[in-house]
Amino acid sequence: MEKRSSQKEYNMQLKSIKFNLSDKKNPNFNEKVYSEFISSKALATMNSQDMASDEKKNERKKCLQESLLACQSDWDVKNILLKKSRKGEFQCFKCKGYDTIYHQLQTRSSDEPMTTFVTCLKCNNRWKF
Repeated sequence: MEKRSSQKEYNMQLKSIKFNLSDKKNPNFNEKVYSEFISSKALATMNSQDMASDEKKNERKKCLQESLLACQSDWDVKNILLKKSRKGEFQCFKCKGYDTIYHQLQTRSSDEPMTTFVTCLKCNNRWKF
């Protein structure tokens, strides 16, 4: 059983190396391998993140940062503030401005309408209906 898993890992590593060497978008990796900047011992233990091109590494880093930002509770407010593309659909009863954002959640039973949560971007007033 142990032999099969190690054989499987070995084959997966070979496929990963072959894929990264044949990737036309990753010429730096080819160059490093052929110029022996990366030793065969190091190549055998590298993971796919280490073999990736700089462009792919930056793309992964950007995706990670975006997903971390999306986990924040006020992500939707920050995202809309950056876009600021259109006037809000609701008028704030406190400052009378239309710079509002909203989202809807099903907070009651399914036969009841959805609850709408509105936030004013000017005065940070929040209400629901």
